[in-house]
Amino acid sequence: VASYVLLVVGLALVFGPIAELLSFLPFVDALLRNVFLIVAMALAAVLQATVLAVSWVYHHPEVLGGVLAGCGSLFCLKSAVRSECSPPLGSEAECHGTLVLGYVLLGLSLLPGLYWGYLQIQEYRFISAVKADMRARQREGGVRV
Repeated sequence: VASYVLLVVGLALVFGPIAELLSFLPFVDALLRNVFLIVAMALAAVLQATVLAVSWVYHHPEVLGGVLAGCGSLFCLKSAVRSECSPPLGSEAECHGTLVLGYVLLGLSLLPGLYWGYLQIQEYRFISAVKADMRARQREGGVRV
């Protein structure tokens, strides 16, 4: 909530000079300030949701991989069900486009999976290094586990 308020204040300060430039018009001054405040609030909501989504996906790439794989599978299945693309169902280019989109999404789903695997290896290495350090300290008699 605090980040949203600060983002609205920052955007309102960015839009402030524009409203001030147009303040020479008598009735438009207050209207423009309110319009810019509403625009700042809407833009702040979109920016905050975008930052939240990107940071969540960064820390949970396995979910993104699953969503991409699921969407790709659905597009491939859709084009497989409509294998005979007759004019009532759609053009042949539309069916092939759906299939290509499915393959692209399936291919893209590998990237978050690979990144997730890399994160798991890094976590395993970190835990192994901490355990080795604890064993070394225990042998020295400094730390009891």
